[in-house]
Amino acid sequence: MLLSLAVGGFVLAYRGPGRALVRGHLGDVAVVLCVYFALAVATRLSSRVRLAVVAAIAVATELFQAVSPALSRSTLVDLTVGRTFDPWDLVAYALGLAIAYVADRRWVDPPSD
Repeated sequence: MLLSLAVGGFVLAYRGPGRALVRGHLGDVAVVLCVYFALAVATRLSSRVRLAVVAAIAVATELFQAVSPALSRSTLVDLTVGRTFDPWDLVAYALGLAIAYVADRRWVDPPSD
């Protein structure tokens, strides 16, 4: 959880080369990590159910961007749903979910032998 918050903070603060890539895609990885581990702390859902819930939220967010009219520019919109559909965001979400699931199963809630 702390690592996901650190990555999210880095993404928001970064102003160097490749900022659009960092903000656009590393930010998507960070957000699914944060949501996954927030659900882990706040609920008793299994890791697989958390994975499915976060994947559904991520896909719904991207689909909302694809079908919604142009959203006004604001920090709140940028940080919550974004403004434009990008299929690469789905790849970033999948990568973030894979990292979260593997980290969860390996270090947070390893299966008992």
